[in-house]
Amino acid sequence: MKALFLINASKQEKEEIKEKLREEVEAIFGDELTEEERKNVLKEVEIILGGRLSDEELNSVKKLKFHQTFGTGVDRHNLKIYKQKNIILCNSHEVLFCTFLLY
Repeated sequence: MKALFLINASKQEKEEIKEKLREEVEAIFGDELTEEERKNVLKEVEIILGGRLSDEELNSVKKLKFHQTFGTGVDRHNLKIYKQKNIILCNSHEVLFCTFLLY
């Protein structure tokens, strides 16, 4: 399984995330990708943590099942596309990481 982290994290935090996820989940960090790499990764990820996707990006996803945002609202996200693609969108203000991925 591949998870795209669209979060601000230090190198140490990224290493801790990768260590906790072990081999079950491939952690990919958006700030380490070129624009072209991001386009390709969006076609393969099943989980996104943080950030917001443009309509173009949302329409390009193939395997995305779950997107956890860390803001207080989802009004900036195109809910119509999430619904059409059957993607779960959750928001949770001030949550560091999705605990279900870490254990």
